Amino acid sequence: MEQLPDDVLVMAMQFLDVPDLLACRLVCKRLGVLALHRDAWRHRRLGDARRECVCPVLRLAPCLAVLRVSLPPARCPAEAFPASKCAVTELKISAQYDSGVYQAEALIRRQEQLGRLQRLDLSEMFADSETVFVLLENLAAMRGLESLALSILTKPPGIVSYSVPAPSLREFRCNLRADLATFVDSILAGHAATLRAVHLLPRVGRPIPNPRPLESRTAARLAALPNLCELSCDSLPGIEAVAACESLRELAIVVRTHEQQTAAAEGAAELFRRSGHLRRVELVYVDLDDAGADVVLAPALAACGRSGVETLVIKPWARPFPLRPLVSALPRLRALRHLQLDVQPAALLHAIRPATAPALRTVDLGALRSVCAHAWIHGKAVRAVMAANPALHIRFAPVKAYCARNSCASACVLRCHGQELRDLATPGAQVGLYSHDPDDRCSRTHATDCLWIRVPL
Repeated sequence: MEQLPDDVLVMAMQFLDVPDLLACRLVCKRLGVLALHRDAWRHRRLGDARRECVCPVLRLAPCLAVLRVSLPPARCPAEAFPASKCAVTELKISAQYDSGVYQAEALIRRQEQLGRLQRLDLSEMFADSETVFVLLENLAAMRGLESLALSILTKPPGIVSYSVPAPSLREFRCNLRADLATFVDSILAGHAATLRAVHLLPRVGRPIPNPRPLESRTAARLAALPNLCELSCDSLPGIEAVAACESLRELAIVVRTHEQQTAAAEGAAELFRRSGHLRRVELVYVDLDDAGADVVLAPALAACGRSGVETLVIKPWARPFPLRPLVSALPRLRALRHLQLDVQPAALLHAIRPATAPALRTVDLGALRSVCAHAWIHGKAVRAVMAANPALHIRFAPVKAYCARNSCASACVLRCHGQELRDLATPGAQVGLYSHDPDDRCSRTHATDCLWIRVPL
């Protein structure tokens, strides 16, 4: 080892775990110096999954790629974080109560002084409203930050103004509510020149009782972003103005069917009619009931002239999604290559033909519930759609992968890939189907994280 140059030793130290790397300080003076070299630490991710003490690293390490902490800390003294000399590139904080939020503020200010912080993620922030206001004020005034994500559970006090320095943010995530709209609008206006991805998704499945309706100024701020490429948001009032963002390529909309959101959903439909530049669209339907079943946006997406949408993801919550409007819109989505929809598969597969979806290459059906996967693979619907579309790939998650002998369809006793399905016991595991020759060139990479099965025709 004495003959190896320093850079080779530092490269080897990058593969040591943290205790072993710190133990190198006790071997000799040379290794002791190299153990604290920046290149040995700058790619490391330090978390508190087991709530371990991170004080030695904060005291000795020169830098880290990612630091994840929960405040107030369980094992570390609170003063260890603001006094740290360890410069972090990405900081992830979960803070509760006033003491935790105060410590988070001190840690953020310290990392800003060290000058390496680029990405900040604050999750589940819960404290007094005045404490949260001070936190938001400090976040708005930060300089040099490229990514900011926060989830605030406490209502800030009143309508206030936030001062934003020179623009630097490229990505912004926040759980948008009416009481956070002023902060969100300040961030959107102050960083308009640099923002490329904005995610303003609400807490789906955990609604706020009697929420105050949002105003249209947030949508106007979004429409004024010149470089916006990705957007995820609720169906905001005035959302149709975002169609002016010609750089927008990926859009995710949460659609609600209760009375307060009907007009906003109509605005989202108007947005789709004006947007021929979108490439990926995700529709999340919340509270989809019989009265609001007609509020579907796929027909509006197909009505924008020549649609350029290549990926369409539809996620219905609680209620089945009405399939007929989507099937009628498929022939006009000429560029659609990937479709993801958690729905009963038979009706959808019967509608997929080269004439109705000529560019479609992948269909993701989600979880197959109450269906024997092995029998379904050998069923008429799969064989028919594969015969008509040789380039098509179907992905799904088998809930009931394989039945016992003679307890389901006759296909379950075939000696083909049934054992592979039986061995697929990992929750959330995916199965992929294809029918083309394995030696043919394919637009889809048959990755090893999915069990790919060739369907005999």
